[in-house]
Amino acid sequence: MVADHEKYNWAVSMQDSLSISRFLVANSGRTRLPMKWLVRRLERKVFPQPWTPLAADKDEEPRPGRWYNAGIKRTCTMLIANGYEIVDPDVETNHRDPIIHFAKP
Repeated sequence: MVADHEKYNWAVSMQDSLSISRFLVANSGRTRLPMKWLVRRLERKVFPQPWTPLAADKDEEPRPGRWYNAGIKRTCTMLIANGYEIVDPDVETNHRDPIIHFAKP
């Protein structure tokens, strides 16, 4: 898995439609209000800060515990240059972060 600001920013822009909890609330039928309250409360506990888009000019600053923008294309180019074969540039199991499947031939 690598950091890719472009894919992350897309996920941030689509977070309402990608949210499993909001899907559950929308499809909860008569229990909608209690479910909505529960989901909002859990979201505030699990994700106290909303996701915000990353900007290259300020999010490349080094600090502990962060991922640097490698990008799918740049990482695949580096892997190929080092003798690896790209099986799949993004297996698409995660909406936010790309997972590159590569192998040594």
